Amino acid sequence: MPGGGAPCQTNRLTGMSRAILAEVARMLEALAADGTTASIDLRSLPMTEADREQLETSLGRGEVVAELQIAGRSTVRETAYAGAWWICHRGVNDRVSSEEIAVCP
Repeated sequence: MPGGGAPCQTNRLTGMSRAILAEVARMLEALAADGTTASIDLRSLPMTEADREQLETSLGRGEVVAELQIAGRSTVRETAYAGAWWICHRGVNDRVSSEEIAVCP
C-alpha cells in the first residue's frame, strides 16, 4: 500500500512485519547452513505504513549503504543482520518500482 490507501488502513499494525521478520530469520538460517540465498518482494505484500516502519525499526541499519544511478536511483542498504539487505529501485519521478529484502552474502 505504499503511497496510498485509506488512513484507517495505513496507520495500524497488521502483523505482517512480524511474519516477514520470521521469514528473514528462516532465510538467514538457510544462508548460514548451506549458502542458500533468497529474497522477499515487499511490494507484493499488503503492508501498511505502520507495518513498514516496524519492519525497518526491527531490522535496523548496518554500516553499508550503496546508491546507484542507472535508469533511476537504486539503494542497497545493509540491515543490522549480516546477510540481510534492504534493496529499493526507483524509476520515473523517483517512484519506487521494486523493493525487497535480500538474504545473501
